[in-house]
Amino acid sequence: MAVADRIDGMADAEPEVFLKAPHFSTKGIGAFIRFLDNREGASVIDGALEDAGLPRDYVMAEDLWVSSEWQLRFQRALAGRLYQLAELPEHDHPFWQLWREGGQSSLSREAVGPLFDVVRTLGSPGLAYRQMPTLMSLYNRTAQLSTESISSSTHRITLSHVDATQSIDAALYWNLLGTLERLPMIWGLPDAQIDVEESPFDPKQGSQRLVLKVRHTNPESIRWGLRMMGTLVGGVLGALAATMAHQVLVTVLGACLGSLAVLWFMEIRWRARAELELAEEGRQLESLIAAQDGRYQELWEEERKLRRSLLASQKLSGYLPADLVDEILENPEMETTLGGRRTDAAVLFADLVGFTPRTERRSPEDVVDELNLY
Repeated sequence: MAVADRIDGMADAEPEVFLKAPHFSTKGIGAFIRFLDNREGASVIDGALEDAGLPRDYVMAEDLWVSSEWQLRFQRALAGRLYQLAELPEHDHPFWQLWREGGQSSLSREAVGPLFDVVRTLGSPGLAYRQMPTLMSLYNRTAQLSTESISSSTHRITLSHVDATQSIDAALYWNLLGTLERLPMIWGLPDAQIDVEESPFDPKQGSQRLVLKVRHTNPESIRWGLRMMGTLVGGVLGALAATMAHQVLVTVLGACLGSLAVLWFMEIRWRARAELELAEEGRQLESLIAAQDGRYQELWEEERKLRRSLLASQKLSGYLPADLVDEILENPEMETTLGGRRTDAAVLFADLVGFTPRTERRSPEDVVDELNLY
């Protein structure tokens, strides 16, 4: 996992700014925390959140972000509380199944909310799988995802780290696996079949990226099969009726088949129009979320700069007389001038171990006497 760059001097900050770097959206983190509350108990998760360094109300918000560093801290804290582990386990440890189950639960009607029925109108998982790169960018900025449609029911999903030197970690591996295999459930279909073609955890041919082949039941194929069967049965009955010279029945069957063809054509046109409208609404929603996330990025950068300026000011003020610091705070635009008295002085350039801390604890006269020994 990529760890966010630490900011020098911020180890004692509360809450630490680098834990809020925009890497993972709390839109997804909050849903996962709710799943863990139900799975392991809120008291256990509260302890892990406290160890990780950010309060619950922050990570449960809908419009904030956490960093890779926070993710790593939370994973270690949870592994310690659930399995008494000092370090994160290997990718096949039962601990990581929480991320797989979390990915599966994120697609339930309770977790998705009103969007559940909106997604259902897409008609099949195929279009949803093709929208995965957009969804990934809204929730995760440490990885990038691409899709390749092999057929209407088979897709190749490739996940790689934004940092080319980093590999996909166990948490993201299992979370994506659980999400992809459970996605067809939205349409009442069985779980998708997942074949791992490339993986960082393959002992023979390890890869930094993750490549999955996803195969799912296509509801369109089922519907088209039923229509074809109905058409075939209608044709057979029509032929039998014609053979038996039942002209009335032939006319009725012809009218039914014609109506079926018209309805079939209308449904195809409606579905195509609905997909276009949903795609446009999806682009508008993506634009709004991207604008909101961009504003968060700007605010986070401003907070980081202010924090660095504050730390620098605190450090610099330690070398200035207190009265001068007070004057600067009272009038930041003032021009400072040097004053004091003329005297003889000597400047020593030396590299003495522990010299600065030692001189800070002594009077100037004692320091001069000690330097004269050299």
